[in-house]
Parts: sequence; C-alpha cells; structure tokens
Amino acid sequence: MLLLRARHGKVLVDERVKKITNKAYAYAWNASFLLVAVLIWVDIFWPEAFTVQGVLSILLFFMAFTGIAFKWWFDRKGDA
Repeated sequence: MLLLRARHGKVLVDERVKKITNKAYAYAWNASFLLVAVLIWVDIFWPEAFTVQGVLSILLFFMAFTGIAFKWWFDRKGDA
C-alpha cells in the first residue's frame, strides 16, 4: 500500500558530477575531432587503407571509449 503512494521524483544530480561529466565529454569530443583529422590524412595518403564501414566502426568505438575513459579519469581526479 505504501509503494502505491510513493512519489516518483527526479533523480538529483549535484553540480560536481554535472561539471565533471560535461568536461569529460568535451574532452572526448575534441579527441574525436582529432581522430577524424587523422583519418582524413590516412585517406589522403593511403586511400585504400579503410572502408567506410571500418572508419565508422573506429569512430563509434573511439567515441564511446574516450567518453567513458575521460569520465573515469575526472571522477578519480576530483574537482574538474
């Protein structure tokens, strides 16, 4: 009976977590831009090195990995 009357409110996120998350994902975004620049140079000098599917796979996994890695790094480091 008590569970039926329980409130379902928002999950509270403090400013520190929000700041760390924003900084981590900004770093991951910048790292992804650098990877795109590297992949463009690879395409210019070695045009048959990668397929479109390969490049998209690299970008997808790199973006996910760097987002998680930077989030973990800034969580361990403390204040952003």
